Amino acid sequence: MEARFVAIYRWRIAPEKEQQFREAWHAMTEGIYVHRGSHGSRLHRDANGCYVAIALWPSREAWEAAAPNIPNADELLARMRDSIVETFPTETLNVIDDLWHSDSIGSRRTS
Repeated sequence: MEARFVAIYRWRIAPEKEQQFREAWHAMTEGIYVHRGSHGSRLHRDANGCYVAIALWPSREAWEAAAPNIPNADELLARMRDSIVETFPTETLNVIDDLWHSDSIGSRRTS
């Protein structure tokens, strides 16, 4: 797997809906991986409490491509949107050097 493109998403989530957001984000991200060809994503929380997702893609073209049907996408997006207090602009990056060793940390999960 060689990612050449990254999309960074950032949201402020209602505290009482964090679990709802995380569950919907997880299911949607799995669907995007299986049905759209992404390399997956990681969800983080920044110092201000915002959620930040970093999604890896093989190319900008793959990220921009028309989405095939993802099971339950409308429901998952609705659950995510219901959790979001504020959405920040998406950032995109072209990877020039990649030293992210996913194979060595993929099995290490944190909450």
